[in-house]
Amino acid sequence: MPELDAGGCRRLDEQSAAQPGRSEAPITPGRDLLEDTQWNSWVDTSYSRIRDRRDNQDLDGSGGVVLLGADRRVDDAMVAGMMLSLENSRTDAYGGEQQVDVNGFMVGPYMAYQLSPAWSLYANLNLGHFNQDQQLSTLSGSGDVQRYALTLNAQGQYALDDAVYLRPKLLLSYLHSSSEAYELRGAIDGSAIRLRLPESSYNLGGFQPSLEISRQVELADGSVFVPYAELGVNYAFERPDSEPLLVAGSGADDPSRFSGLMRLGARTLIGESSMLDFNSSYQSLGTPGLDVWEAELLFSHAF
Repeated sequence: MPELDAGGCRRLDEQSAAQPGRSEAPITPGRDLLEDTQWNSWVDTSYSRIRDRRDNQDLDGSGGVVLLGADRRVDDAMVAGMMLSLENSRTDAYGGEQQVDVNGFMVGPYMAYQLSPAWSLYANLNLGHFNQDQQLSTLSGSGDVQRYALTLNAQGQYALDDAVYLRPKLLLSYLHSSSEAYELRGAIDGSAIRLRLPESSYNLGGFQPSLEISRQVELADGSVFVPYAELGVNYAFERPDSEPLLVAGSGADDPSRFSGLMRLGARTLIGESSMLDFNSSYQSLGTPGLDVWEAELLFSHAF
């Protein structure tokens, strides 16, 4: 076990230092590939697009998220940190007659625990405030939205040989969103119209098991490049305007609650203390009429 020096920092020799491509599961995504340090900071950006034509819908949307975070190693098995997310999304429906723009932020703590060398557990809780601007034909208005979100993620890592690794993952996510009442105002055929929208709320809950396979490639200059592929399934156990579905196979709309995930990406070291992870994913496999794409870039720095 690595010892602590008088200042509380770890003393890591060549044998105990975390090495790129090691068989242990990383305790957080930002600490992957990097040597074990007391502090880690990171920026995670993502952009997604959705096209939904199910049940005669005509919906197109896009969104961007910037996550900022930093964490500190509490002891040999635990990391604790804080994160801030800045989010923006836009949805168009009915040929552009309805447009919804949502902008806001979420902030909260996260913790990670090394259950064993092969498994780690990550959890975060975020609270946030958003502004929602809506336009419906010639009417427009805006209101405030409050959200909270909880995420639990268990991740393992097993070596198939010296360079190939399997990572089983289990992701549980839950989000509650509550909108205040507000008015849409405008004019139709010269007549002033005021349409009051009542308070509303919805929940999103998903469970996503997946499996990633990666291969460590050492380049001629000594740098490390780790391409990976991931396949998974997402089960929406709770969604807007529906009751929680606890037992699979108990309703006519069961198939729409499942979708497949395919992700391709790579991780690489930048110098000795920074890491870059970039990937692209298609998140609606097996769901006719729905297309969801996402691109993500994670940069982390250890110190």
